[in-house]
Amino acid sequence: MNFFFKLKQQIEVLFFEERVLDSIFRKIKLKNSKEELQQKILIATKSDTREGKDKIFKLLNYEFNFLKIKQLGLSPKHVKRLSELIYQSHNGKILKEEYKSLLDDFSCLQPVSLSICNWDKIVFICNINGLFKLSGICRQKSIDYVVERYENDQTIISTIARFKVYLDSGDYEKANLILNKAILISKSRYVRCLHENFYNYGNIPPLKNYELDKNKKLFSDLIANKKVAIVAPGLVDINEEIINEINSFDLIILFNYKGRKIDDRIIAPFLSYYNGESSFLLSSTFESFVNDLKFVVFKSKDLAYKEELINTGRAKYIDRDLNQFFFLQSPNMLQIILDDILKYNASKVKIFGVNFYLSKNIYFKGYRDSGDRDVILRGFSYHNMISQINFVRNIYKVGAIELEQSTIDIINMDESDLLGAFESIYSNIER
Repeated sequence: MNFFFKLKQQIEVLFFEERVLDSIFRKIKLKNSKEELQQKILIATKSDTREGKDKIFKLLNYEFNFLKIKQLGLSPKHVKRLSELIYQSHNGKILKEEYKSLLDDFSCLQPVSLSICNWDKIVFICNINGLFKLSGICRQKSIDYVVERYENDQTIISTIARFKVYLDSGDYEKANLILNKAILISKSRYVRCLHENFYNYGNIPPLKNYELDKNKKLFSDLIANKKVAIVAPGLVDINEEIINEINSFDLIILFNYKGRKIDDRIIAPFLSYYNGESSFLLSSTFESFVNDLKFVVFKSKDLAYKEELINTGRAKYIDRDLNQFFFLQSPNMLQIILDDILKYNASKVKIFGVNFYLSKNIYFKGYRDSGDRDVILRGFSYHNMISQINFVRNIYKVGAIELEQSTIDIINMDESDLLGAFESIYSNIER
């Protein structure tokens, strides 16, 4: 009995794990990755009007319609109109009435019209082309797919999918129950790792000394029982009151520090977290300003200078891969920092300067070279903004962090209004 049960699970993983299927189809050239698909779309947008729209239609229609058995609602009509709106987003204005009509039609699609992977692909394509409300509808279809199709399904795939959906909604209690079911279904290394590393942000148990290596112990000594200010790059309008409040904290956390503080009036000691891109670009200059920092935290293990700094007891890597607990695409640096820092028992954590890009001043001068719209839209696609905002909202609701009022106002927005606000800033929609 055990043998056949395990065999059934292996067959399910092989044939029904959509990411495996997606990978197989891409290898035999039946499908594109979402990045490849967008690159081909971008080339098509540079063609003459009719030709460009037709090229986009052929790309999308082939991508989402060659598996006819799964296409229960998405029709060539939907794909054709989506193609036209994508073309418009790069060549003039997205026609408001056409867009509203397509939003209504996509709202009526059944969640099983596409696989989760294909909903995710459309979410990516919509975000990178400025169709944020349509992206939100497709994201919700992906959630509904999990809830409707997987609710009574006991495979490990469906169980982990539901776990991530409950995390995204902030239902940590239900997520924990689902994860406990997962460990009974599968003893795989992946599931064991998820189970061992999951914690409820509203009730994180204190770290014990025996759980910490030398560098984590040093980091813990910096954080434990301290007031910590996370000062994000969006802190651009700085007055004396904000400066005084930040300086009242025991420690400041910065993002990708490059040797220039957001404001020279900030005098509290600080440390910095680094993503993979920044730590690579700074590898030749890092030594010139590393002594400004009390401690350094790196996202990835890849460069010799990081190991050298770790060997001196002045740095560590993030403790876990948050991607394994995240719904739709990669977490941003704020989410990674929060996930890492909250285990170290600070007495207070408050975030300053988080505007989720809903501001004309996106980040302070000198943080990043380009504020180009295409670069920002690419970021919204790789780092799904609703996932990012949900994460912060959920942690705030359980009282694990404090926020500025401007950030609270954003996380309290209705999702449709939130996506509309992104469109008003970044999308070429007819007014």
